[in-house]
Amino acid sequence: GRGRGRSSELGVPEQLQDGEKPHKCPKCGKGSGFKFRSHLLTHLKTHSEERPYKCGRCGKGFRTSSQLVTRRKSHSGDKPHECEKCKRRFPSCCSLQLRCRVHTGERPLLCPDCGKGFGTKPGLGGHRRVRSGDKPRERGERPFVRPSCGKGYERNSNFVGHRRARAGERPRERGEYGKRFSQSSALARHRRRH
Repeated sequence: GRGRGRSSELGVPEQLQDGEKPHKCPKCGKGSGFKFRSHLLTHLKTHSEERPYKCGRCGKGFRTSSQLVTRRKSHSGDKPHECEKCKRRFPSCCSLQLRCRVHTGERPLLCPDCGKGFGTKPGLGGHRRVRSGDKPRERGERPFVRPSCGKGYERNSNFVGHRRARAGERPRERGEYGKRFSQSSALARHRRRH
């Protein structure tokens, strides 16, 4: 079994015992840095446009293998994490944590330029694009196009729903009587009507 020992015996340099985090991100300067080089290397993937981990079911690419594992759980319907406030279930601790921010109003992601807080990375990213002058996507632009039929969508989620509908997939289910939907938005619309 694994024995417990002092940090120096386990190969951790003495200067790191006081919480020092010497590995800084050269791209964003991430907070106070990382204690371990391996954590910095994982973080650096968030800056890359490369998405080598592909989901076999929906085709979406991810920067890390752990993101792919979370995606696979969402397809399987395995959602072991429940929000205590609203009782919604989530496939990962991270997605549950993001949901909790909706209830608490917590906005821990701060814009380094103006200090405004956001609850999600996409929220912060959109804000930073506007501040930097980068043009957000034009309203009505449809970059998600299905090659087989040429139909385009503004959002990837709608594109995926179209592909599922064409393939006859209906992974979203209304529990009371088993009616199935290809998109969660269609299920939500159905619930509002009934």
